[in-house]
Order: sequence, then structure tokens, then C-alpha cells
Amino acid sequence: MKSQFFIGWLCFAFSLGNQVWAQPMRWSLQEYPPAVMPINGKPGLGFRDNELRLIVANWPEVEHQFVVANIARTWLMLGDKEPICTLGALRTPEREKIAYFTPVAILPPLQLIVREDTVSKLPLNAQGEVLLQELLASTTLKGLLVHLRSYGKGLDEVIAQRTVKDAVFMVQASDVGKSIPLMLAAKRGDYIIEYEFVVNFYKQQNFAKLDHLIALPIAGFSDALTTNAVCPRTPWGQQAIRRIDAILTKTADSNGVRSGVEKWLSPETIKRYKSDMNAFALRRKKPADPAQFE
Repeated sequence: MKSQFFIGWLCFAFSLGNQVWAQPMRWSLQEYPPAVMPINGKPGLGFRDNELRLIVANWPEVEHQFVVANIARTWLMLGDKEPICTLGALRTPEREKIAYFTPVAILPPLQLIVREDTVSKLPLNAQGEVLLQELLASTTLKGLLVHLRSYGKGLDEVIAQRTVKDAVFMVQASDVGKSIPLMLAAKRGDYIIEYEFVVNFYKQQNFAKLDHLIALPIAGFSDALTTNAVCPRTPWGQQAIRRIDAILTKTADSNGVRSGVEKWLSPETIKRYKSDMNAFALRRKKPADPAQFE
């Protein structure tokens, strides 16, 4: 009787596995140079595109399809439990309610990007770091932020708790906010919160006005950020994130992904966060705790 039950359970598990992968594996691409730069709707020249290609290459038994979508649409699909995954998301308590996460890479922290002529107006501490809470209380300086984008749990909380609600303008971007640095350079706002590599990318595209943009550290937010692969909190998503986690563990020694990120970082930033990147690479060689996928 027990053997019959066990055989029946195996048949059920096998059929579930077939059901889960009977459909193509779908990925959301959020255009965000130099991280995601789709070509004809498929992973292109970005360093996150390289990460995705590495996963796809190690998952040949299923068909992989791609959808170019902005942050709002991506999280709407995940919240609606559609069978789709994405790379590059920051983890927040709100997002954990609807999605599974596994780490992909770490990045240097977000910084405050301003024009040179604005620096003297910023509240800074003795170390030259921006005091964000004070800045968000300003009635003379206005920030540009992307609607529904997470800037990490800590920054999200500071932004949400600002006393002057008009201190920032939430841009309804069709992507992660690739046009925001250009808007800042055109004086449509006074500051943005962005990664150094994004500004460096645009400067290398010969956007003359961006030469006057500089990056400043934000006080209390100097730690590197972990970006993740994300799948919906469903049986399909659970199977998908487990497979992605296994592939990331297998390919943790890939130098191509890391070099793709470092290409857009300053030597000073690489030196400062080298030990963090090395430590992450060692951690990524081990599978994630299975309990986080329950």
C-alpha cells in the first residue's frame, strides 16, 4: 500500500513538473542602459543582458521568450501572478509579498546626481555626503524620481516619509528611467537618485550637457546593493526561481558578468567595493536557503 502511494506521489510530482514547463519561460526586459539594452525585443548589449543570456544558455530544455516592459507593467504582471520573471530588482518587504527572489549581483550604492551649479545649495555633512532628509524638506530644490521604482528599502522609506510632498516629481517613465539624467541636464529638476554607471554611460555617448553632472554619496547609504532575479509567488514561480538559483550557483565564477558592470564604474568605485564583490561571488557559489522559496 505504501509503495503504491509513493509511486502515485512520484507520478503526480512528475506531471506537475511537466505542467509547469509545458509553456515557454518568459522574461521581462526593462530598458535601462547600460544594464538592459534590448535589440529587437531580445537581450542586447547591457551587462544585465549578459546575465540573462548566461541563465538562458544553461537552461536549454525550455523555450525562452522576452517582453520589453517598464517597471510598472513588470510588477503588475508579477502581482497578477503571470508566468514571467525578471532580473535586476531590489528586494523590499512589499515586493516579497508577491514574488520570490534570489541574488544575482551586487552594485555600488545609488548616489545623488546633480549639476555642478547645484552642489553649493545641498545640505552636506562634514564628509561631503548628502543629508537626504534635509534635502527632501527643501522648498527650493526639486528632485526627479521614477514612479514605482524601488531605490532600496532604506531610501524608499526616507522618500515616502518626506514632509514636503512636492519636493520630488514622480516621473511616469516608459522604462526604469533612462531619460532622467537627460531631464536633469536640461534643468527640469535639481537632482536625481541614480547609479554612477548610468551617468557614466550617458557621458560616454557624448551628451555634452551631462559633463556637468556629478555624483555625491548619500549619508547613511554607502553599502552595496544586491540585485535579484524575481519570479511570481506561485507554484510556477517557485519552480522557476529554484532553477534560476541553481544556474546562478553553477555559473558564479563567470567573470564576464562582473567585468560588464565594472566597465562603467570609476577606478575609485571599483577599489572601494572590490571586497564586497569578492565576498558576494563566494556566497553566490552556494545555493540559496530553500526556506526562502516556501
